[in-house]
Amino acid sequence: TRTDTVTKTLTIRPKWEEDVLGRDTFYCQGKQANITLQAPEDMHCIHWNGEEPNLDESLGPIVDYDHFHIDTLQIDTAGTYIVKLTNKTFCQMYDTIVVEEKTRPSKGVISRSGNELKSYIVATEYRWYLNGSLVQTTDTSIYDPSLNDEWQVQLVSEYGCDSELSDSLLVG
Repeated sequence: TRTDTVTKTLTIRPKWEEDVLGRDTFYCQGKQANITLQAPEDMHCIHWNGEEPNLDESLGPIVDYDHFHIDTLQIDTAGTYIVKLTNKTFCQMYDTIVVEEKTRPSKGVISRSGNELKSYIVATEYRWYLNGSLVQTTDTSIYDPSLNDEWQVQLVSEYGCDSELSDSLLVG
């Protein structure tokens, strides 16, 4: 005999997406890492790398509330980075991304074998230079030079990291 006069609204939030920071990534040795991590929009709170607000001055400087609403983090070095997200309904999730520094290939060494140039160091890709200018990129360590003069090779790893140029080899 009694009726309910209260209106109830139920909001169903979408499921959290996995890998909100993206996939693990890398940068090449000798290059500057310049990576921006982006947290999802419209979060209640974002905690980068385990930071928590400090409300007690005796424990150190107080970190202001706005600090935990910054949705980007600029990365300039290798490491493991963690974000703790709290959405508007106070559900929480964590995500982690690993940033690695990949080593450069060794400096290329070339020699002449008959009419061909050969690199004895294995790489994914070889950039062949004539008098300091790029002529061709190949996936084989042997190259048939089209002109006589100073030749060099630059090695490229599977990650796209490049070596310094080899010493010049005069083809006459």
